[in-house]
Amino acid sequence: MEEIICYTFNEFKNKYYTLLETFLNEWEDNSEKDFLTNQKQLYKECINNTSIKHREDLSIEQLEFFNVEPLSNSFKCIQSKISESVFYYWHPYMDEMPLYHDTFRLRVKDIDLCDKYNRSFNMILEFIQNKTQEIENNLIPLQAEGGTETVQPKMSLEIIALKYVYENKCINISNHNEIANKYRHNSGKKLLQYYTFYYDRNNRKAKPHPSYTRLTLNNKIKKFEKVIALLSNESKSKAIDELKILQGFLIDFE
Repeated sequence: MEEIICYTFNEFKNKYYTLLETFLNEWEDNSEKDFLTNQKQLYKECINNTSIKHREDLSIEQLEFFNVEPLSNSFKCIQSKISESVFYYWHPYMDEMPLYHDTFRLRVKDIDLCDKYNRSFNMILEFIQNKTQEIENNLIPLQAEGGTETVQPKMSLEIIALKYVYENKCINISNHNEIANKYRHNSGKKLLQYYTFYYDRNNRKAKPHPSYTRLTLNNKIKKFEKVIALLSNESKSKAIDELKILQGFLIDFE
């Protein structure tokens, strides 16, 4: 997978599921957690190479990071964002020194740009870590009280219904209570109602109704994001496509 670097938190958040889908299509045996591990490593590298606190404090790795011929795609991406003449050679009595001189200084505007990207990369890394924790929490089996039987983590009936729709599993009048109990709910009546509603693709991809606001749209988007984190790779594709439709409605509030 070609390394694609996002330079703002919003850009990464908006492209997250597109990047995930690309990764899973290329690496079919991997999971969303593998994707997050890949992204974590990438943005840690970006953070390290934009952490420039002092104009004289540049490591060899950082020099390579900003060189005209960088060592990796991630270096090349960020180098293209920094002005071409990133470095000038410094000496107390001279503005420039020959190329063999080993002391470098960054211009003030380039340090500001590095700081800007560094803040964004740290926000992206925090998002990645939170996503990873969310997935790990969903994978932890719960122990039934007084026995060895495991029970499913408790999630909302709406999320359960969406999960079953995308997994092509049936919820009907015969099993709705049993499924609800499996997820530690007392009754499956509401679960069946949600399942019937979301089984219709038009309802899944529609704008929230009757109240259509940025808040209700964001709430619906968050539900789909939660469901996608629970799905197997085989079941994610349709959910991601429909999530992108919902995210496209955000333009109505810009």
